[in-house]
Amino acid sequence: MNRSPQNIESDRSLKIIICVSLLLTFGLAIFFPMVTDESYYVAWTRRSSWPSLGFFDHPPMVSWIASGVRIWHDLMIARLTVWLTSLVTIYFVWKTAKLVTPDRHLIAVALLASTIGGIANGFLLTPDTGLTVMWTIALHEAVTAVRKDPRRWITAGMATGLGLLSKYTMVLIGPIFLIGLIRDAKKQLFTPWPYLGGVFCLLIFAPHLWWQSQNDWITMKFQFGHGFSLKQSLNFASTLPKAEMPEENSQTMALRDHLMASLSKTRGFAEATPKPKLDKSAWERSTQYLGDYLGGVAGLWGAYAIAGLYFAIRHFRRSRLVLQPVAQPKLERTAGLGMIEASAFLPLIFFGILSPFTKIEANWPAMHMGSLAIWLTWRFAVPPRMIVAVLGVHAAAIAVLGMVLIFPDFVPGARHNRMLLEAKGYRQLGAWVSEHYPNRALAVDSYQLKSAILYYSPEIEVAQWPGITRGSEFLRGLIDDRNVEAKLLKQSTMVLISMSSTPPILRGFEATSFAGLRICPDGEIGEFRVEHPILPCEFGLREWWITEYKSAL
Repeated sequence: MNRSPQNIESDRSLKIIICVSLLLTFGLAIFFPMVTDESYYVAWTRRSSWPSLGFFDHPPMVSWIASGVRIWHDLMIARLTVWLTSLVTIYFVWKTAKLVTPDRHLIAVALLASTIGGIANGFLLTPDTGLTVMWTIALHEAVTAVRKDPRRWITAGMATGLGLLSKYTMVLIGPIFLIGLIRDAKKQLFTPWPYLGGVFCLLIFAPHLWWQSQNDWITMKFQFGHGFSLKQSLNFASTLPKAEMPEENSQTMALRDHLMASLSKTRGFAEATPKPKLDKSAWERSTQYLGDYLGGVAGLWGAYAIAGLYFAIRHFRRSRLVLQPVAQPKLERTAGLGMIEASAFLPLIFFGILSPFTKIEANWPAMHMGSLAIWLTWRFAVPPRMIVAVLGVHAAAIAVLGMVLIFPDFVPGARHNRMLLEAKGYRQLGAWVSEHYPNRALAVDSYQLKSAILYYSPEIEVAQWPGITRGSEFLRGLIDDRNVEAKLLKQSTMVLISMSSTPPILRGFEATSFAGLRICPDGEIGEFRVEHPILPCEFGLREWWITEYKSAL
């Protein structure tokens, strides 16, 4: 078929957009600072046998993707694998779009690659990496199955099994498959192929189920409780006694109050004083959760969400649409489109229904993005110039974020910026710990702190103390953790580094001192205590707190 010069030029522009998006993502993989959850997944990977069948928080796929760090202790290796995996995602979005809208498939790819969610998924090491690529592959195979080859249900089932080894939310693709079969290929329900796909899915997922059965179903209990805000009855095998929160007149609180009083008139310290959290009614909390969810989904799409809202308002006002629906011949329904529509909207609806009742993270429904990009391409004539403009906006936003990370002292409210809290200061903390506690075991209050210290100072022995923050892989009682815990309990003195300024009570130990550690915008880190009540800088990004204990036995 002969194509017009205008179409050829448009395709050339779209290919440039896709290449620029992928190069931007590659640059971020190299230069963007590590966030704490990435260090946690690296710690999983380096301490487990290969191939591991499961972990406390998630199934094992994220560890398999990060396997390169077993050879070279550098997050860069894992991120490059993530980037290559994102290319596979892009490829299958392109193939799926070509099935349902063959003359506009490049627009779907450019649309996805230029979103904030698409860019982030291309370099951050998270369980969503494996989920997204397997969701995309499974959808492509299922669409192909209903269109021309029912045997492709087997490969759809295999991709679904691998997706379940990434995140359990892959289970949502099951109803999507059923919708596609009912709408476009009812006769296939009476053939063996969809059911064989289910068998292959279970065969791939079965080793993880076996691992769960041997570990008290710990991941499923955690995820079910985490996702639905339910109490978790998890059995941890840590040998350390569970921490307890101190009473107001306890010795540990007296140590804390003494430090706070000595610094109460110091300029710049007021910002480090924790503000009391106001109790919210159930209605206020539900409204906030719903707003956070909607804002998170909009954040995945970035400037596209703003453009979509603008066009929706114009359409509602019956004004002339700039983003016109595709001409009627283009809107002819084709086999597989119902499945793509379900894949685009079912995850959003499912998590939207849950959002007033539990905290939904923005990335949880992110697997919808490839399907929604295809559907938008089919439904609307998205002009390449809009994608160019949005990519420019997103690139500028990323540049601003980079400036925030490099020069946070120029940013109002930087202390409350989640990205700064996730990425800034951990390298300096690791170096400080190595200098001050080179030959002793330490305790921390969270998996984030332990992971970061292990990454930047792997020679330091550190244990997460149970009962202060949520449980993690480090509390399952594995041999490495038990050895560090045993060393902690044998020490006559013990140091706990925590993110909270409330020092806990540890049975068998008595608190003897309480100090703070501040990270400054320029990367300087400094300790302050009652004997030396001087802050290293007036404007601090964050503080960690150091409680020293002596054995009471």
